[in-house]
Amino acid sequence: MKNVGSTAIRLLAATLLLCASSNAQVFIPAATAYPQPVLTPAAPTQNDSVGLWLILGQSGNSCVPTYTGSFKITQVSKFVCVQSPCPQNYVISLAYSENPPLLLGRPCLAVVTNYGPQFAFGKLAVGNYTVADSTGGGATVATFMVTQELVSYKVSGSVIRDPGALTEVLPIQNASVYLKTTGISPVLLSSPGAAIAYPLYTIIDSTTTDASGKFTFASVAQGAYDLGIVAAGYQSRDVSMTVPPDTLVSIPMLPVGAICTVTGSVKEEKCPAPGLGLPCSLSPLQGCSVSVYLPLLLQPLAKKSAVILGNSYTAITNGAGLYAIDSIPVTYTGNTVTVTASKSGYAQESSQATLFSNSSVTVNFVLQSSYANAETTTVDDVQFIVATEKSQYVRGDSIAVRYTVMNNSMATVTYDFSSGCQFDMIAMAPPKDTVDWYGRLLACTMMATQIVLAPGGSKSMDFPAFVDNDTASTLAITAKMIGYDKSSSTLIVPVGKTTAALPVPRKVADAKKPVISYSAASKTLSLLIARSQYVSVSAYVVSGQKISQLSTKKFLTAGTHTISLKNASLTNGIIIFRVEGDGFTAVKRVNLIEER
Repeated sequence: MKNVGSTAIRLLAATLLLCASSNAQVFIPAATAYPQPVLTPAAPTQNDSVGLWLILGQSGNSCVPTYTGSFKITQVSKFVCVQSPCPQNYVISLAYSENPPLLLGRPCLAVVTNYGPQFAFGKLAVGNYTVADSTGGGATVATFMVTQELVSYKVSGSVIRDPGALTEVLPIQNASVYLKTTGISPVLLSSPGAAIAYPLYTIIDSTTTDASGKFTFASVAQGAYDLGIVAAGYQSRDVSMTVPPDTLVSIPMLPVGAICTVTGSVKEEKCPAPGLGLPCSLSPLQGCSVSVYLPLLLQPLAKKSAVILGNSYTAITNGAGLYAIDSIPVTYTGNTVTVTASKSGYAQESSQATLFSNSSVTVNFVLQSSYANAETTTVDDVQFIVATEKSQYVRGDSIAVRYTVMNNSMATVTYDFSSGCQFDMIAMAPPKDTVDWYGRLLACTMMATQIVLAPGGSKSMDFPAFVDNDTASTLAITAKMIGYDKSSSTLIVPVGKTTAALPVPRKVADAKKPVISYSAASKTLSLLIARSQYVSVSAYVVSGQKISQLSTKKFLTAGTHTISLKNASLTNGIIIFRVEGDGFTAVKRVNLIEER
C-alpha cells in the first residue's frame, strides 16, 4: 500500500480574480463524463515513473477541492514463462478522500480548472494493468500496458567451413544470412486428412558475408530470433539466438554430401526370467522398424519461406536384432535427431542421437510388450499399475499380467523386502474362486532385497501367463509389492465364452483340474477327482506362508473325497488351499472370517 499526500490542484492564468472572503466557489456544469483518467506517460515502459490523475470534475476557477489518496497493486495472474520478462496481469485499486476546505481566504484564478486525486505509481513491471475506483464503487476507470524499454543491439558474426578434425578455419564468402522471427503458421494440409502446423518465419533483415565470412546487423531489438544461412555447396542451416546476450556468433557449415550412419540393436525385455531370483532377460527382437527423423527445415528465400519437410530413414532389424541406417544427411556437426523403434505388440521407444559428418553413432533399444488395458492406484505421487495385454479375453486364452511401480514424485523412493520375493499377483473369479496365484509356489531366498526408484524411475514385473478356465464372466486381477498393502491395484477383466467348444460344466472334474468346495457348516474341504491318483493338500495364508499340510501324496480313487478341517489349527482370515495331483495344481480361496 502506498500513500500520496494531499495535493492542491491549481492551474495559473494570466488574469487574477480575488474571491470573496466567504470563499464561495462557482462550478461549471460538466458535459463530459467523469471520472476521466490521465496517464503519464501515455505509453509507459518498465523504466518510466508512471502517474495517474483521476479527474472527478471541472471548475470555473482554480479554487477546487484537494484530495488524499492511496493505491494497492495486486497481481491477478500467475503465468509461467520460459524467458524474462514475463508479462503478468495486475489490478490497481484506488482509494481517496476529499480534504477539508481551507478556512482562510485564498486567491482564485479565473480559469477553468480540473480537479481530482493524483497518484504516483513509480516504476511498474512489464504487464497489463486495470485501474479500479474503489471509492467510486469499484468500477474500472482505466486500462494500460507497461512494455519493455526498446533497446537495439548490434549483431555480428562469421560463417565458416566446419573444420571437423582439421585446425584450419576457412571463411565462406557470399553466404546469405537471414534474421528471422519464428511463429506458428495457419494449419496446412500436407495430405488428405492430415493437418500439420508448420513453423512460420518472418524475415526481419538479410545480408551477405564478405570476403572474411563476416556479417553484421546494425540494429536488432531485444528478443528471440533465428539466423538462416544459405551458401552454395553447403548444407543450409538455422541457428537460434536470443538478443541479448547473443550478439556475436560463429556459424560452421558442412559441405553438401556430409552423411552419417546410425546402427544399433533392438532387444525384447521379459521380467522375470525363468527361475526365481534372476534379473530380467533380454533377447534379440527381429522385424522391428527403426527410423531416424530429421528435423523440419524451412529454407529462407529472398522474401519468403519455402517449406521442406524433414525426411525419415528406416531399417528393419535382422534375426540378431541388429540394424544399420546409412547415408543420413548431416546438416551440421552435433545435429540432434530423433530415432524411434517400433513393432506391433510392443510399446514404442524413442531416443535422441547426435550426428557427426562421416561417422557412425550407435543407438540401442529395449522394448517391452505393450499392455494396453491398465488400472492405476496412486499413493503420494507414486503409481502402482496392473495391466493386461488385451481389454477382454475369451475363456481358454492365455492371460499375461504386468505390474509396474512408477515414481512420479520429486524424491527418491525406497522399498525394503525381507526376502528375494518382491511382487505377488492373484486372479480371482467371483464369488471367491482363485484362478491363479503367483505367490503360492514361490520359494523365496532368505535375503533382504530393496527397490530404489529415482524421480521418474520405474520397475516392472511380468508375471507368468495363466489360463482362465473358470465359468465366471469377469476376472479380478490384483497385484502388489509384498509387504506394502497400499501398493495393491486391481483390474477387472471381462472373460467371454470360448467359441472352440462348449464349456465344461463347473461341477464335472477332469483329469487336470479337480473341483474344490468348502462347507462352513461341517468345516470340511471336498475334492471331486476324475481319476484315481496321488494327491497332496496344503494350506497357505495370503502372504505365501504354508500353515498346514493336510495331506501328503495320499492315494485317492476317482470321485468325491472329504477332508476335515476341525483339527487343522487354521487361523481366521483368508486361507488358500492348494491341491496337487498327477499333472495338475489347483487352488481354493476361503475367507474363514466370514465362514467359520
